[in-house]
Amino acid sequence: MEIKQYDALLVAGEGKDSYKVYRQHKAFLSIEGKCVISHVIEALQGAESVRSITITGPRDALLKHLDADGIDRVSPKPIHVLEQKRNLYENVWHSFLHTLPEEVPENELENSPYRDRAVLVVPCDSPLITSHEIDYFIQNSDLENYDLLSGLTPEESLRVFYPESGKPGVQMAYLHLKE
Repeated sequence: MEIKQYDALLVAGEGKDSYKVYRQHKAFLSIEGKCVISHVIEALQGAESVRSITITGPRDALLKHLDADGIDRVSPKPIHVLEQKRNLYENVWHSFLHTLPEEVPENELENSPYRDRAVLVVPCDSPLITSHEIDYFIQNSDLENYDLLSGLTPEESLRVFYPESGKPGVQMAYLHLKE
C-alpha cells in the first residue's frame, strides 16, 4: 500500500489563549526536560505520512527552544519556522501558502493545481500525540469525499489531566458538535 504523505502545519501562535498555564506560552512548557512543542515535532518527524513540517508562531522564541531541545530542522524531515500573523486563520493560511512548491498569486489559487491540496494542521499543545496516531489518522482519512477531517478525543479520556486539589493540571475547551 502506498503511504499518503502530507505537509504538516504546526500552529504555535502567541496570543491570550497561549498563556493558560503558569503565565507561559503553552508550547514552551517543559515536560520531561523538553518543551511541549518539541514532543509534537518528534511525533511528526517519526510519522511516515508527514513530508515536511511548517511551524508558525513567535519565530525567535521557537528557534531558541528547538535548538535547546536538540531538534534537527533538516532531518529526518525539513522544518520551516515562520513568524506568526494576527490570528489562527492567518497562521494556517500563511503556513499553507509556504508549502506550495511554487508561488501562486492568491487570486489564482482557485484555478491552480493546488486548489484541493490537503495539509495536516496540528496544534502545538498536543504533547501526547504519537507518530502511530498521526499515520493512522492520515491513512484512514477519506479526502476524496470530505474537505475537513478532525481527530477528536472524548472528554472522559482527558479527565485524568484536569487540575485537582493541590495539583496543577489542564482542562481543555471542548467542541460540542450538536451546537
